[in-house]
Amino acid sequence: MKLRASSISSFVMNFNSFVMNFNSKELYINMGNDIPLWNDLYSYEEQDDDVKQFWENEAMKLLNGVTINGVFIHPWLYWHINFWKMMIDVGDDRIPGNSQLRDNEWMFAEFLKQAEEENKGIFMFGCRRFGKALLDSEILYLEDREKMIGNIVVGDKIYDDKGNLVEVVGVYPQGKVTTYRVVFEDGRNVICCGNHQWRVNHGGKWHVRSLRAIAGLDYKSMSIPVGEALNYPTAKLPVPPSAYASMLAAYLGGYGGDMFFDKYVCKKFLRSSIDQKKDFIENFIRSFRNVVTGEEELTLSHIDMDVINFVQRMFWASGWYAKLEGNKLILSRNRKELKIRSISIYGKEHATCITVDNDSHLFLTTNYIVTHNTAIMSSLLARNATMTYNLTHNVIGASKEDLANMGEYLEFGLDNLPPYLTINRTGNDWTKEVVLGTRNINNQRDVHARIRITNVDDGKTRGSLKTAGGTPYTSIYDEVGKFPVLGAWLAGRPAHMMHGRMRGVCLMAGCCCAGTIVYKSNGEPCRIEDLKQEDGIIGFDVENHKLISQNIEWIKSPSFKSCFRIVTNSNRTLECSFDHPIKCEYPNGRDILYDGYVSASKLIKGDAIWTIDNNGNELLDYVESVDSIGERKVYNLTASDTHTYIANGIITHNTGGNVEKSQDAQKIMNSPDEYGFIIMNYDILNKRVIKPTWRICKSGCFVPAQMSHAYEKKETTLDKYLGVENAPGLKKIKIKVSDFDKNTGIIKSRLDELVKKDRALYVQERMAFPLSIDDCFLNTNVNRFPVEDALKHKSRLLEEGRPGKIVDIYQTDGMKMGYHFSDKQLADYPFQGGNIDAPVVIYEDPPEEGGVFDYTYVSSLDPYKADKADTDSVGVFYVLKRYVKINDPFAYCIVASYASRPPSSDDFCRNCEILQETYGAKCLMENADRMYEFYLTRRNKQLMLLEDGERLAGKIIRAGARQNNKLGLAPTVPNQRMLFNTVIQYCWEDVVVGYDDDGNEITQKGIYRIPDIELLDEIIAFGPGVNTDRIIAFGHALLLAKYYDDMGYMPESTTQKENQKKRERKKIEQVKGFTVRRHSPYKMR
Repeated sequence: MKLRASSISSFVMNFNSFVMNFNSKELYINMGNDIPLWNDLYSYEEQDDDVKQFWENEAMKLLNGVTINGVFIHPWLYWHINFWKMMIDVGDDRIPGNSQLRDNEWMFAEFLKQAEEENKGIFMFGCRRFGKALLDSEILYLEDREKMIGNIVVGDKIYDDKGNLVEVVGVYPQGKVTTYRVVFEDGRNVICCGNHQWRVNHGGKWHVRSLRAIAGLDYKSMSIPVGEALNYPTAKLPVPPSAYASMLAAYLGGYGGDMFFDKYVCKKFLRSSIDQKKDFIENFIRSFRNVVTGEEELTLSHIDMDVINFVQRMFWASGWYAKLEGNKLILSRNRKELKIRSISIYGKEHATCITVDNDSHLFLTTNYIVTHNTAIMSSLLARNATMTYNLTHNVIGASKEDLANMGEYLEFGLDNLPPYLTINRTGNDWTKEVVLGTRNINNQRDVHARIRITNVDDGKTRGSLKTAGGTPYTSIYDEVGKFPVLGAWLAGRPAHMMHGRMRGVCLMAGCCCAGTIVYKSNGEPCRIEDLKQEDGIIGFDVENHKLISQNIEWIKSPSFKSCFRIVTNSNRTLECSFDHPIKCEYPNGRDILYDGYVSASKLIKGDAIWTIDNNGNELLDYVESVDSIGERKVYNLTASDTHTYIANGIITHNTGGNVEKSQDAQKIMNSPDEYGFIIMNYDILNKRVIKPTWRICKSGCFVPAQMSHAYEKKETTLDKYLGVENAPGLKKIKIKVSDFDKNTGIIKSRLDELVKKDRALYVQERMAFPLSIDDCFLNTNVNRFPVEDALKHKSRLLEEGRPGKIVDIYQTDGMKMGYHFSDKQLADYPFQGGNIDAPVVIYEDPPEEGGVFDYTYVSSLDPYKADKADTDSVGVFYVLKRYVKINDPFAYCIVASYASRPPSSDDFCRNCEILQETYGAKCLMENADRMYEFYLTRRNKQLMLLEDGERLAGKIIRAGARQNNKLGLAPTVPNQRMLFNTVIQYCWEDVVVGYDDDGNEITQKGIYRIPDIELLDEIIAFGPGVNTDRIIAFGHALLLAKYYDDMGYMPESTTQKENQKKRERKKIEQVKGFTVRRHSPYKMR
């Protein structure tokens, strides 16, 4: 009865006119024999009256919810646990079943109720459901060996569906789960869990589906792709491939004698190159028949399964189809698909999920089978689409894979609703739009609901605008940590508003310079500024020492950064940003960005760097010179496979990526109410746990790792879970709940193991299984700052309210400053380019007298190019207070900050001048751009307000340092190194903040002294390719303070000031060389 559309549609359109006999307080799933029989032969109108009355009552529950023993069951939750079906395991069978009630769903229903009451959206972030696992003993293929998936670690390189090596970027052990054996038509088989993802051809279209979804459909009509030939390097073989193939063919064909079959030798052949395998295959076939056609049927006289299995694996590893039928070996290099023959229960086994770093997320497993790497969201959208009329419901994601996964859940759930709730689909394109409704005899649509699927292309502007317009009732944003989501949300939010209120539900979950020559994936040279994402790019496979074609995952908008020119002995020249990673053979103990890569600014003459010659071969070249060339426009990207690309013949590592993509999610999570989302009520979690691992703060909705489906849940009844006594209705409802304290121990134990072995894997594990909000936004880049503390500090500042006074400033009498509170917007990080007239932030008021340059304060500046408005840089000015008084809460802290880029550079400079004169703070600026110096020169103040950078560099950085321009600090390699190290040291320094009852010092890291939230953002995101305007400016302030400390420049004491006043009075009393002495008449002579 999937075509009966009039029943629920009629109810939703006219439910106000229905007369309800609404006595039932039971869940549908608990009614059993009380459910009247629906006759599939009849339409809704033809059903018995008791059937119609029953389903109209159920529909009312789906609209309004139901209260059982005083506990309200939200209408979505009633839908979810009663009618929303997924593939579940029941004993040894796999059947479509109702979604289970877990504490996860109960908590989400509470979020949903709060969102409806407050008329806001839900921003939910936290642990993932890592449930797409292979049995721990299944084989993955590395270049030099096979490895069981249970022993795979992040960083291993395995072969993918295209036969290329790809890096494993995530490993997620699942514990014991129900597993299934999948057998394919040529005898290959693999064991995996029900959630494992497969790319299948069904009805002529390719889909990504879980095994459970496949099993619930006509899986024997489905097929998976045959993997392409594995691109192993040339192997040293004990026997030529042609000779070994002829020997095996003679043995199997019955015209050769017995032979010694060595499995160790076979492994060498299986790991041989494409050409070596091709030689084996052609000679094997020619030994039976003289010609290779690509479609072969060979008759075997000797059935030796060990030998036959090896031969099959040689063909499979070369991308061939190979099947044994009786004594016939059927071979085909033209068949590109494998049909599924059977799916059966294998048992409860330990399993592991992995993710790989390629576009398709496909990799090869046992016998060269190709495999693939969200139920609450799909259930919510389906319920809203069913229970409203003529409205639009949006699904927004950043990749076709994520959207395909969502589409699979939706399609399966909608196809398995009861007849009364089922609505026909008149449009069924799960990549664009699905239309629920009917067509009349004139082929006109009666639209019940539209489900629109939008790929926002990783948050690019054009893609973001796709979410604008229309009248959506539901908007689901999937995997919001993978793309800059704010653009999509801000474009789509107005369509959700009606009469000043939000209508419906919104749920969100879960650098080279211009002129540089790179190479498109087809080998064509191209200037980096002309490169398009669809062009692809040539990178270098370091492990296999060869060039490879790869996709471009992301292209960063151009920006202006401090740049360097690198010249090698062979006259190769590369101009790039100071932090661009260059592959260096001998880093000599310097800090590295990635394994074997050093930032451009840290290269020195004589360094050996890797380059590519005209024939594509790698060779070492030596650095002749590294020179600062000031600010330039730079370009950057993320390459898909090796994350490398060739720039002017030099091997470099890309620096774009996920940190910037997740910053929008972090902004919303830290300030949900600012963007129209509810604030998390942590009582929901705290009442379930003895020792919380999270801190209570103002945030979006957090789902901690302890609730992940990767960990076992205990079954109880809803009355016990909620602590409600004498509730027989609730006692009938079962719920699976997390054992928070047990799971905390398991997670921490796992983290303790990882932190000793692999820092990157440890961070990745914490992000995947977060114990607190701060864990969600860690990143695996090499970041030498205390990132975890920066995240905690930032969250607390936001929770307590942004520190400081946001003001517009002006100068009053003398060198004093006045201000009034400003409603201007602060410059966000990352800045999106253009102009912004931002205000000043004052953390400590300046001295009342103003204009006293007594070394109490220092200031610093990272200027910007005044004529370049399309960059992500802003001018940043800081005032820092030195250690001059005991117990001064502002000692060695920022007391004023100014980050702006107004249309007039003079306006920016004027504010810097006022701050300097008010606080009496000389300025150390970066002198790559001299905008501020020229401004002060016009006012004849440059020598009074700007510090001599050459003198400073010679004292605290490198003796004898020289600069072309003495004012300010040049961005040379030693200066930049010292600057960043000084900021890092400041952040890690232990600072005494008090004493405990026993008199012991209480310390915290120095980073907690930073009041500037955007500076913390830069520190958190710090890595190659990240804008660092604020870090650079802050570093200049710290260097100037250090210089004054070393020189002994300190404010005068009170006694010194009094003595100085006396000396000044004496000078006044001197008249034309004579001194007027005043004698006291009471003084004894």
